[in-house]
Amino acid sequence: MRRTLAALVAALLPLAAFPASAGAAEPPATAPTDTAREAAEEAERERARQGAPKAGAKDWAFGLYTGVQYDDNATLRNRHVDVGDERTDWKSVNALFVDYRLVNTDDRILGLRYNAYQTVLDSHKQLQLTGNTITLHHTEIHAPFVLDLPASFTHYDLYGDAFLNLSSFAPALYLEESAHLVGVLRGAARRFDYTDLPDSGCYEPDRSAHVYEAGLEQWLLFGERGQYRLEAGYSFRHENARENVWTNDAGEARLALRGELPWWRLGLDLSATYTEKVFERDNPLFEATERDRAAAYGLAVSRPIMAHATATLSYLYTDHQSNVESQEYRRNQITLGVTVLF
Repeated sequence: MRRTLAALVAALLPLAAFPASAGAAEPPATAPTDTAREAAEEAERERARQGAPKAGAKDWAFGLYTGVQYDDNATLRNRHVDVGDERTDWKSVNALFVDYRLVNTDDRILGLRYNAYQTVLDSHKQLQLTGNTITLHHTEIHAPFVLDLPASFTHYDLYGDAFLNLSSFAPALYLEESAHLVGVLRGAARRFDYTDLPDSGCYEPDRSAHVYEAGLEQWLLFGERGQYRLEAGYSFRHENARENVWTNDAGEARLALRGELPWWRLGLDLSATYTEKVFERDNPLFEATERDRAAAYGLAVSRPIMAHATATLSYLYTDHQSNVESQEYRRNQITLGVTVLF
């Protein structure tokens, strides 16, 4: 079993967490709230996917990321941004992280991490988003358990205006069940606090919310070195918003396959998710109680291109259906990026 635990911990070495683009919708146009919210949640999902830090790694880590993304349906949902008839967009993403481990032993890691990133939509400069995150992460490694306890705070600016503060605590427990099976139990408590500045153009205080999430996953490790990982999981989320029309419950089922192919040092990442979200009460904007269903399918291929650099090409398709017609959309995203680690 210890071989599986070692392979598990090695697989959980964190890289930089980078936000993805925002969701989309039919007319009128994108809510800055949705842009920042989805970027924040994608960054959190990436941290969850990376899992706990690797034991025994060096005390310092530093990384840079730069990439471009084609999005055939940039998210533009409400009154704040006028995009006219423009529906296709290019986005640039730049990010860095610095991680220092105060404690770094075989059974315990305590570290500080700083992340910074910037996203710029070429056609919609009003949605330029920047974020700065400080994370305190504490990991305990005691076979057959790995306990990860990250707590973070992020400040977002949208086109130069203070926009959102996000506080997060997202513990995870990894259990080595057998030589090939790992169970994962996750929880999260997050606070989305939108800046109360009416003159900023980003006035969304009614969307501020406490979010609580719990999830269970089962991993299957296979291959000679445990280099392949099949993941299946389900999570439930309750969002308690300041304005009740935005309070909702959501459930998400997920299936993923990750691994290193035997050809040309290629890394493969396949994923599929299905999400159902039900809001608590009628929204006067829609004259209905919103109910959403979303299916997303992703494919990513990566390859080292230099000693410390890796290129990644990814594709994500999203089909978002709703009983509110204006909230339905289909979306294709293609992203090409390079990560450099030191």
